[in-house]
Amino acid sequence: MNHRQRTRVLFNRRRFSHCFMALFPIWPRVRLENFLVKLNSSVRLAGVWPLLSSIHEKTGLSYRQAAEKFGLAESNYRYFVQGRKRCPLSFVLKFGSLFGNPHFTDDVFALPLLFSSSSDLLSLPKEADTSLAYFVGYLQGDGYICSDRKKVEFVDEDLCQIRLISALAWKLFGTRGRIYSRPGLKPGKLIFRLILSRVAINSYLHAVFGVPRGIKTDLKIPRVIKAEKELLRWYLRGLFDADGTLPKHPRLAKQLFIDIALKDKAFIIEIRDCLTKFGVETLAPYPRRSISPATGRDCLTWELRIRRKAQIVSFLEQIGFVHKLKNARQRKLLRMLGW
Repeated sequence: MNHRQRTRVLFNRRRFSHCFMALFPIWPRVRLENFLVKLNSSVRLAGVWPLLSSIHEKTGLSYRQAAEKFGLAESNYRYFVQGRKRCPLSFVLKFGSLFGNPHFTDDVFALPLLFSSSSDLLSLPKEADTSLAYFVGYLQGDGYICSDRKKVEFVDEDLCQIRLISALAWKLFGTRGRIYSRPGLKPGKLIFRLILSRVAINSYLHAVFGVPRGIKTDLKIPRVIKAEKELLRWYLRGLFDADGTLPKHPRLAKQLFIDIALKDKAFIIEIRDCLTKFGVETLAPYPRRSISPATGRDCLTWELRIRRKAQIVSFLEQIGFVHKLKNARQRKLLRMLGW
């Protein structure tokens, strides 16, 4: 690939990301509670050293004397306080308990912090907005937080959608992750996997939004998202983009439908209740035995079904799909229904 071709690829990626980001309204933005004490203590912080240095000077202790209280080498303590090394969260919290005031963690949280668990610096949003709500919704559908406490992964058959999630990860956290492909169950079909290998992101999504690690059980809509209707709308869009279905060719379908299927019945009931906030009524949850696209094994899922035309239109107007392929089907469906 020559220089001109590389430049074109970079330009297209930037335009692609910009167009995607334009989908998300800037408001509302809901401030999150201080989540520092909930994060993995090995996560490192950048940008906190001016506060640490100021407090250290007020103690009147030498670096050696202060380091002894932490059980650290003097050089490590000095490097942390002077900002020459990123300090682990465990050090910051202990520093606050020894030298700080009762509001020390709030003072740290108010700083323009960056986080890391490797050489890369990341941002962890302190406010929930529509893009973060969509990201969490899509994660609870076609993604998962790995039990190794290091990675967050997404799986989709559509490369365009995986690239959109990668662009969204860049906007939220400052990292795009890596995209891999593997053969799917259907001949000639590929499955795409996006891997965000960052301890800080894994810890953040688990601690702040309650997304379980490993096998997805006992899923719940995060309270901070559920409490704000517009955030809930974008969360549901992400969830339906991941696991929702609608007719590929509406005019050929025997019955029009919008469905979503998940293993957790309690989660399905919670989704059903939230849809009523947007005037969307569904049928009762329906148990269905199916084949898992990931493992190829039999599994029981609970299906939430929208069948009446008025309710289908209401869903598409109030929630709808962002996913490129599903959005195209949505437009066909609305045209057929006269909208």
